Amino acid sequence: MYYFCMKKNYILFNVISAFLMFTAGGSIHAQKSNIYVRTGSSGIIKNDMRTNDVSFGGAYTLFRGTFTGDNYTAVVQVKLKLKETDSIDKLATVSSWEKAYVAFDLPVLSDFRLYGGHGYALVQPGSFYSLPEEYVNGTRWGKDGLGFVLDKGLVSWGASFTTNTTSYTIKDSVQAGSGITFNLSEYGFPLETGFSLMYDKSNDNEYTPSVFLRLKPNKKISVSAGYVYNASPMTASSSFKRVENYGLSSLDECQLGVLISKFSIGSVTVEEEAEGALSDDNDYYSLYLACRLSVPFGETFTFRPGMMYYCVANIDDSSESRDSLVLYPRVLAAFGKHSFSLGFQFEHREYSADSYGWVFKLPLYYKYTL
Repeated sequence: MYYFCMKKNYILFNVISAFLMFTAGGSIHAQKSNIYVRTGSSGIIKNDMRTNDVSFGGAYTLFRGTFTGDNYTAVVQVKLKLKETDSIDKLATVSSWEKAYVAFDLPVLSDFRLYGGHGYALVQPGSFYSLPEEYVNGTRWGKDGLGFVLDKGLVSWGASFTTNTTSYTIKDSVQAGSGITFNLSEYGFPLETGFSLMYDKSNDNEYTPSVFLRLKPNKKISVSAGYVYNASPMTASSSFKRVENYGLSSLDECQLGVLISKFSIGSVTVEEEAEGALSDDNDYYSLYLACRLSVPFGETFTFRPGMMYYCVANIDDSSESRDSLVLYPRVLAAFGKHSFSLGFQFEHREYSADSYGWVFKLPLYYKYTL
């Protein structure tokens, strides 16, 4: 498996390099690259401290290469993963191409950037959650397939058309998105605001509009706020399972309100994230609150404690409500091309109505940058 993925990496790197030689022409000498490998694990997981169940939290190795020039960007990211398991007989592995795309400016129109591939990010300004490292649902209007952005400074506009490796009938399953951003910093006012619209024929409610704004007066302060209609909140994620009732179909279509801020006081950085959601049927609401501090100690170590709170509540029946509080203190260290992260994650989770237990994880990773 490792050899197969590395072989695919090698082939794709060569394809992208040849493409860049063709599109970038004489500017290829200005290329910058960032290549790294990161491997980590959730360590040993204690799923419920009320019992004696202990499991292996899984492990992963991630390869990423980013190549940038004056008029192009190319990114490749591959992850190999061992899944979480409580028995060696159930140990399973999976690999995925998380990113593989090229973006470049047209030679005859330098303001026009074309995107092609998988995993590129055409998003609303200020719509990224730093703690879980994901975008607010409904704000990433371009990701897979073909996309473009026409950037004229004050105004940028783009559109995308989603394609994947599976054949589908366009009239039944077409996915597309578009976004427009106004950057008032061109006139000395540090504000960006944008509107996006996503269309997904496979959903019952086909349209997802969103509006965001971000105020960034200097490098130490950034505040963004937004509203998304007809999207699912982060608590409904079936991948991360942040609360016990994550699979509720009632959360598929919600109205989201978002507030994200980041500011520095001296050498200390404070990050805040909040998302509130109300289902279209007005029977469920969701809440996500998070805060993280970054406190450096010299040039090598950083203490980074974080807190996340997740809640899904049924307005009419409290017995169907669930919540979870996560405390995640960790230490980061950087030594030249090497960096490490080690933390302790404690979670107070509601397993059933008014019945709580503790979850313990020991997440860590090592990163090497070429």
